[in-house]
Amino acid sequence: MKPRVTLRKALEDPELLGSALAGPTWHAWRVILLAAMGEPLTKDELKTFTTFTGRTTPTSQRVDELWCCVGRRGGKSRAKVLLDYAEGTLQSTPILRQLLESRTKDTLTLTTGITLEVRSASFRRIRGVTCVAVLADECAFWMSDESANPDVEILKAARPALATTQGPLIAISSPYARRGALWDTYKKHFGPEGDPTILVAQGSTRGFNPELPQSIIYKAMDRDPAAAEERDIMRNAARN
Repeated sequence: MKPRVTLRKALEDPELLGSALAGPTWHAWRVILLAAMGEPLTKDELKTFTTFTGRTTPTSQRVDELWCCVGRRGGKSRAKVLLDYAEGTLQSTPILRQLLESRTKDTLTLTTGITLEVRSASFRRIRGVTCVAVLADECAFWMSDESANPDVEILKAARPALATTQGPLIAISSPYARRGALWDTYKKHFGPEGDPTILVAQGSTRGFNPELPQSIIYKAMDRDPAAAEERDIMRNAARN
C-alpha cells in the first residue's frame, strides 16, 4: 500500500508529525526511519546513515525489517508509556486527534479500524492475529517460562502475523548479550553485506541522544555493572 503522505512530509508538517521527532536530538532517529521507508536522504543525512548502519547506499524501497541496537536512554521506548506516547502524538494536532476512537489499559483504537496494542512477551499472545506492523521493544531482555529463547519464538510467531499486510517488523533494544535474535541479526545484516530488506542500525546512547550528559552515562555504569557490560558489547560490535 502506497502512503498518502511521505514520512518526510509528515515529519515536517506541524499538523501531522512535526512535533513528534523535532529538533537536533532526534536527527539520527529521523534519518534511520526515513531510510527504512526507502525515502531519499540529503547529503548530511547520508553521512548519518552510514555512521549508524555501516552502509553507504540506502535502499530505495521500504525495508521489511528494521533493527536498532541502541544504548540505554538513547531515545527508544518511553513502556504503559508506549501507548501514552502514541496517544500524546495523536492528541497533538486536530487532524490526528480525530483518528482517536477509544483507549483502554492496553489498547488504543483508531477510527480507521486499526488498534495499537501492547502485549506481553509471549509467542502465544501474537499467534492468529493480523498485524500492519510489529514493534519488538527491548527484545534482547525478553524472558519467559514458556521458552528458553523467547525472543526467537515470539519473532517467529510475529512474521506470519505480518504476511497478509506485508507490514514491517521493527525491533529496538539495548544490547544484552552476544546471543539472541538481536545479536544474530546484527552479526548477519549490519553493514553493506547485509540483506538490503533488513536494515540494522547500531549506536551509543549519546549517538542517538546527544543531549544526554555524559556524566549521567558514567554514573549509570558505576551503579549498574550491566550497563558497563552493555557498553563493552557495543564497543566490540563496532570494532567487528
